[in-house]
Amino acid sequence: MVTKTDKLLLVAGVVVVALVAFILGVYYGSGSPEVPVGVARANSTVHLMIDYGNGTVSSYHFTLKGANATNTSAYALLVAASREDGFKIEQEKYDFGFLVTGINGVHGGDKPKHYWLYWVNAESPDKASNVYLVSPGDVVEFKYGYVSWS
Repeated sequence: MVTKTDKLLLVAGVVVVALVAFILGVYYGSGSPEVPVGVARANSTVHLMIDYGNGTVSSYHFTLKGANATNTSAYALLVAASREDGFKIEQEKYDFGFLVTGINGVHGGDKPKHYWLYWVNAESPDKASNVYLVSPGDVVEFKYGYVSWS
């Protein structure tokens, strides 16, 4: 014979199971279906390094969120770092985009055949830094150094 207490325990058990299922669904269902939840959150960071060519390297980490996750240029990261640390960026505008000519008082040509170049994931992009859109997990480096073709 089923008592009133048994019925209450059964209802309480069903409510607890439903509540746990709801909470797990919200927690694990909030990520992109194409990418596992933990991976999407871990890889939303991009890294910026500024190498002044004299042993000084500044590093920054930015988290891409919302529209910025697919619409942030390498140059925009440099601008964000300059706002964070208060240094000046100088560039020249060309038809193909911006050419960075100075960062934090270090200018292209200060030393013979030394200029600012940038790399993404250790490769030289074929676009100007204000045109190249970064992806989560990218490492962007602006480096002042010797350029043999100048």
